[in-house]
This record gives sequence, structure tokens and C-alpha cells, in this order.
Amino acid sequence: MIKPNKDIYLYTLKNSNSKPEKVLFIDNNKINVDTAIKLGMSGFIYTNNNSFIDYIKKLGINLSD
Repeated sequence: MIKPNKDIYLYTLKNSNSKPEKVLFIDNNKINVDTAIKLGMSGFIYTNNNSFIDYIKKLGINLSD
């Protein structure tokens, strides 16, 4: 199985006992993120560290100890 085939996403969700609405899928390829979103996950297209850090902060996740 390889991305963006939905089977790899479903397999991972099942084996991690995760619900799609509780998962943030991060990838640098839009088609892979789009597939995750279609399956009910949140998705982020990674382009650089700064945009990712900004996104994580907007989610309310504290990156410092």
C-alpha cells in the first residue's frame, strides 16, 4: 500500500485504534493530504518549518517544555 491509496490510511487508523476526527495528517504532497481529509482527518500540507510551527500554535499545542 502506498499513499494516496485510501487503504493505507484506513489500515493505519485501524491498527492505531484511532478515529479519523482525532488525527492530524501532515504531508508535503497535497494529494496525500486531500485523501486524509476525505477520510475525515484534519490535514496540513507541510511546506516549511515556520508555517508548520504557526499551524501547531493555532491548534493550541505548546511546543516548549
